[in-house]
Amino acid sequence: MPGRERPRAVRMTDVAAAAGVSIGTVSNSLNHPERVVPDTRARVLAAVEALGFMPNQQARILTGARGSTIGLVIVDLTSPFFMELAHAVEQAASGPATCSC
Repeated sequence: MPGRERPRAVRMTDVAAAAGVSIGTVSNSLNHPERVVPDTRARVLAAVEALGFMPNQQARILTGARGSTIGLVIVDLTSPFFMELAHAVEQAASGPATCSC
């Protein structure tokens, strides 16, 4: 609808400001809690809860973090070959993580 703006998502900068810490401390509190003093981590987690912060997995992948998404483009879904290929990729992806680079 015209005139209605979507509310902006809560960002790590918002959490950092609310907790009185740096963005790096917020990141470490969420991803590497062993690196953060327990009192500081408690402040960050309280700000996360109060603001309703939800980490964005797509944003994490853009930073170079490893993701778990595989893209597969299938030319013809009615072809038995491509259906079998898609099934094989799905089976391989659901097993233990491997890389044949």
